[in-house]
Amino acid sequence: MRIENVGILGIGSYVPEKIVKNEDIDSLNIGTDAEWTYKNLGIKERRNVIDELPSDLAYQASIAAIMDAGISKEDIDLIILATSSPDRISPSTACILANKLDIKCPAFDINAVCSGFVYGMQLSTNLITTKQYRNILLVGADAYSKITDWGDRNCVFFGDGAGAVIISNVSGAWISTDLYGDGSGKEGFTCHHSSKFLMNAKAVYDIATKVLPDAITKALISNNLSLEDVDWVVPHQPGHRVLFKTSEILNLSNDKVIFNMANFGNTAGASIPMALDRLYKEGRLKNENILAMPAVGSGWTWGVSILKYIK
Repeated sequence: MRIENVGILGIGSYVPEKIVKNEDIDSLNIGTDAEWTYKNLGIKERRNVIDELPSDLAYQASIAAIMDAGISKEDIDLIILATSSPDRISPSTACILANKLDIKCPAFDINAVCSGFVYGMQLSTNLITTKQYRNILLVGADAYSKITDWGDRNCVFFGDGAGAVIISNVSGAWISTDLYGDGSGKEGFTCHHSSKFLMNAKAVYDIATKVLPDAITKALISNNLSLEDVDWVVPHQPGHRVLFKTSEILNLSNDKVIFNMANFGNTAGASIPMALDRLYKEGRLKNENILAMPAVGSGWTWGVSILKYIK
């Protein structure tokens, strides 16, 4: 359902300083190839934390978004943090973030893995309409380097980072989000307690190239839009092959798709807001642009937000 007069007031992102190049991973002698990784996934390098936690990444992205929105941190009255690599099992990373921001407000995590930010979009836009909240800080923050087996070839996929937006009442803007799930995919990508992630890359590719085009098509139809009406597709970053295949199925020009994997890899729940911030910082995000923000995550979870951006 389209929520009118709710939009994105501020945008920010942050990545740690440490750069891990494909060649650095190749030097581990685990069967990876830098050229293959770039050709098939679109990744040249990624950022990894050293001493930082996801809440530290979230803090920096949040400060940037708050400054961009032109509000103070005290104006934030709810924090929703999407992560699947939390600082701790308890308390929530959102509560830790609130403490680092030195503000007191409701704060909670959501875990829909790589779809977490889109799930958060539906939550935050609907909560704004209750009039109980004025400015919701929605953050995606993940540090998968902490749950990565660097002796497994799948270590090439992920990087660490955070992205944040402020969801508020914005005249003329609107947001529409559709969510989906299928728990039968729980073994396609999984991480047990005190363990490293396990991934079936083929299963991820197969489900992503099936559900992403379908979800985008349904979302456009429900909003009486066509692909021609969409200015930018700002997707989760599962890999270039997935995104290229999705574009092919939709007959969508790749010129409209924001690819953000070259320098950052797949940053899971942070992927969409980081890509959005790149679009914004490069001056390509314009007033009244229509955006589609699709994602697919383990479980399986997937969804898409369609929005009209007003600045």
